[in-house]
Amino acid sequence: MRIELRIRNANVPMFVEEYTERRLRFALDRYGSRIRRVRVCITDLNGPRGGRDKACRIRVEVIPSGVLVLEERHADLYMAIGGAVQRVAETLEPKLSSARRRRNGNEEDFGFGE
Repeated sequence: MRIELRIRNANVPMFVEEYTERRLRFALDRYGSRIRRVRVCITDLNGPRGGRDKACRIRVEVIPSGVLVLEERHADLYMAIGGAVQRVAETLEPKLSSARRRRNGNEEDFGFGE
């Protein structure tokens, strides 16, 4: 699993990158080789004006096919990141668990779309 992190319009400390990667690895490592790449984009939408303007968008490329994209917004950057990671894990769990049960038969599309 490859993790790519992009930060746009936000001045975030280096440890935010480490926090994001640690949360993703903890939530997704169990899926191992079934996840090709995870792209994370962190954005401060309103700049210094405040509000629910911190966005964390996560795009997960699932093998053999399928892409899952989720975004979480919150006033607190850590809450946006944590919420997005949690939603990704909750969405992937039933899809990848059912795929594991079907492994003996035909592999099917995960139904995320592209």
